[in-house]
Amino acid sequence: MHRHIWEQYHGKIPTGKVIHHKDGNKKNNEISNLECLTYKEHNSLHSKDRQVWNRGISAKTNKKWRDTIKKAHKSRAIHFIPIFEETYNLKQEGVKVSEIAKIKGISREQVYTRIKRYKEIIGQEKTE
Repeated sequence: MHRHIWEQYHGKIPTGKVIHHKDGNKKNNEISNLECLTYKEHNSLHSKDRQVWNRGISAKTNKKWRDTIKKAHKSRAIHFIPIFEETYNLKQEGVKVSEIAKIKGISREQVYTRIKRYKEIIGQEKTE
């Protein structure tokens, strides 16, 4: 509703912008209570009182965090292994990258990425 009201007064909302209730009351859709902000501005308004839970933590500085990231990547990769493997096998059979891309409906770059990721995943499994 607030977006519709804003557009009645100011026209279409620009791409990358949101309409914010100045007083925080989502039921107060008076035009004087609405303002157009970027996502960054809007997010900063709504996160002022929230503590950032991962400030200063990175894979470079924290082993526990690095292990958590690895575990998440591995569990995600399990889903993609059959997809990556199929692409890898086509390449091993001598099918050209451009043909694989056409067959799979993906870009040539994506073919290379799938093959690379498959090799990485298989390599990790062999070392574990």
